[in-house]
Amino acid sequence: MEKAIKHNAKKFKKRVCPIPYMRYGIKLWEGLALCTAMQDVDLIIESGTAQGRSTEILARYFTKPIITVDTAIAYGVELTANAIKRLHEHSHLRFIRGDSMSVIPRIVDEYSNISIGVFIDGPKGLWARLLTNLIMPRVDVVAVHDIWTDCLWAGTHPDLYWQSTREFAEKYSYLELESDPEHPLGTGIGILRRRT
Repeated sequence: MEKAIKHNAKKFKKRVCPIPYMRYGIKLWEGLALCTAMQDVDLIIESGTAQGRSTEILARYFTKPIITVDTAIAYGVELTANAIKRLHEHSHLRFIRGDSMSVIPRIVDEYSNISIGVFIDGPKGLWARLLTNLIMPRVDVVAVHDIWTDCLWAGTHPDLYWQSTREFAEKYSYLELESDPEHPLGTGIGILRRRT
């Protein structure tokens, strides 16, 4: 995986960078790993649009269909409206308002004849694990964000293919123009692949 990431770094930087910094959301090095993991799938489904930073990274990097799902409201705040407005020009991107736990399994069933990758950036913790377990036998790739903080379980999942290390984060942190003082290296990403 790291060899493929190194190979994709230049293409990623050209297609995606620069991108505005957002305090919450994936770091660009996490986006590089995510895009590398999703290269061979036909459809990308994102769980947890929020402010849309990962959505924008995916939409800039790929032209394949992307479906992003979010309840749109967290902690009483509307999160996705600005992202939807900001990313409207990406015709291959579709926003669905709803609960990922019920919406994503239905999408996976609907597109069962093609290769699917899912990025989980919400729900967090055990809910993310439950969603992973619901879809893992039917999708090719699941990428899970926050494996260093909220989703520690991903590092021990039986389908784990690759997970970021702090050394890896430091190596590709040059992609980010600004740093988050709370999590300067991000919160990690894990890639799970369906066993064949």
